[in-house]
Amino acid sequence: MIIKYLLAKSAKYVTDKKGSVTLEFLLVLPIMVALYIGASEFSSFFEANRKTIRASRLIGDIVSQQDSIDTNKLYDLSFAIRELMRPYEVRKFGILITSIEIKSNGKDEIKGNGRGPAGEVIWSRDIGHNAPPIKSKGSTVRLPPKLASVVFIGQKIILTEGNFEYKTHSSLFIKNIKNIFDDIYIWPRNGSEVLCNDC
Repeated sequence: MIIKYLLAKSAKYVTDKKGSVTLEFLLVLPIMVALYIGASEFSSFFEANRKTIRASRLIGDIVSQQDSIDTNKLYDLSFAIRELMRPYEVRKFGILITSIEIKSNGKDEIKGNGRGPAGEVIWSRDIGHNAPPIKSKGSTVRLPPKLASVVFIGQKIILTEGNFEYKTHSSLFIKNIKNIFDDIYIWPRNGSEVLCNDC
């Protein structure tokens, strides 16, 4: 539509040699603008993706180093998230932290249908406004099949899931709203389990 408008306005320059440079500029301008907007948008999206992964893994790492944790300590971590996600809106980012006890290592299942290990939720707590839904205590969680060789029945691990709602500046190349998601499984560092008394 823009190109048609520019061509209509520049029709008088077609036969005028003086106007050939102007015509070339008008033809190239929309392409250059689209490339600039696209490069800017992709750069912003990949930066948001990088920050989401970094925040999710850092918060998970901090939690895994605790002997026990409570809702106040988890709330304090939201201030770290705010700094990690700058300049993006922190209210669009959330983390779900879940402690899981392995109930099945899934090795036999992987030989059959590839379902992988299964665990039971001990506790689950969210941080932020846009976290994935809290998992109910006692519910079953399926782990990736690749973890079958490194987990054992009775082991406790921490699952950290980060979610960021990225809104584009223009929907020219990326759809207007896109959720960026990252999850990581971390082993407790200072014992066999991270306790949460009021989760």
